[in-house]
Amino acid sequence: MSHKVHPKIFRARDINNWASQWFNRRKYRDYLEQDYNIRNFIKERLKQAGIDEVVIKRSGNSIHIIIRTGRPGIIIGRGGTGIQDLKTDLIRKIFKGGARGIDIKIDVEEIPKSETRATIIGQWVAEQLERRIPFRRAMKQAIEKVMQNPEVKGVKIWVSGRLNGAEMARSEWLKKGRLPLQTLRANIDYAQINAYTIYGIIGVKVWICKDEEEISEIEEAVNTSIAMHELAICEACPGISERVLMARITALAMEKGMCAFQPIVTVHGEILHNHAYSEILECGQLLLVDAGAETKNGYAGDLTTTIPVNGKYTQKQRDIYEIVLEAGRIAGKNLAPGVSYKELHLLASKVIA
Repeated sequence: MSHKVHPKIFRARDINNWASQWFNRRKYRDYLEQDYNIRNFIKERLKQAGIDEVVIKRSGNSIHIIIRTGRPGIIIGRGGTGIQDLKTDLIRKIFKGGARGIDIKIDVEEIPKSETRATIIGQWVAEQLERRIPFRRAMKQAIEKVMQNPEVKGVKIWVSGRLNGAEMARSEWLKKGRLPLQTLRANIDYAQINAYTIYGIIGVKVWICKDEEEISEIEEAVNTSIAMHELAICEACPGISERVLMARITALAMEKGMCAFQPIVTVHGEILHNHAYSEILECGQLLLVDAGAETKNGYAGDLTTTIPVNGKYTQKQRDIYEIVLEAGRIAGKNLAPGVSYKELHLLASKVIA
């Protein structure tokens, strides 16, 4: 017999990424509970903001919260006061005011084409049900709204509970298009939302299948990013300035879309996020290039390369390069589902040590 699997977990690390990005064996239980409370607090406080996802990244004593939403203006507020108020309330409610020594950063990212996100569509259907709109009408309107987007190939909406206030609870669903749930390459977005009505809770499940063209767009972003770095390798020669080199790789990215972020092109890699571009390249130097391209739908690449200016490493540089390269090969060789980041990090660290 088959088993039901969450569509996003089924595709984790292939298409989807984890919503909590950290590792701590000793405080795992505490951090997991804290992440759960943070997400619930943000989604409850910002119900009208159309939140699709809350990503939490931890590193040491810092917590980076990324809110992906279709209505960023509601969260940011006038002059950015909304984010500061949210941070203050978060510290008071979740951390009970005891966030001393913890650096909390909140960023808001706008979602392009939010009507193709399962969570936002599920929230819309739940809102309609809470306003006593007939469930069939709400489902049909939501499906038509989603299918207007050319990249969407299929959608399914399932509602369950005391529909339209009936005495007997039941389940109903509508589907349009194709929905290959067992295909790992298929980009399936899934969400489960509760609608709180006067006659009980109604569960809403939404599946949205996006075209494989979206996956090809991700590959395009990565390939453009690779081309940017290949151009930097070819152009990095004595006498050229960092500014000119940055302009050339930026122009290449703009031909296909845009830069994912402001490129870092510097011979002073020891300076974090150096955007001065004031140096002239000389023989024997190493050039650090951190750059990536972004497509029109927001898919991006991010690569880092260290390039010898004269085209050849010195013996000392080559020895260091070979050590780092071997560390990367070992990590890549052991990369597999179920392997933790910590294990890969330790394997690479042993090679370097």
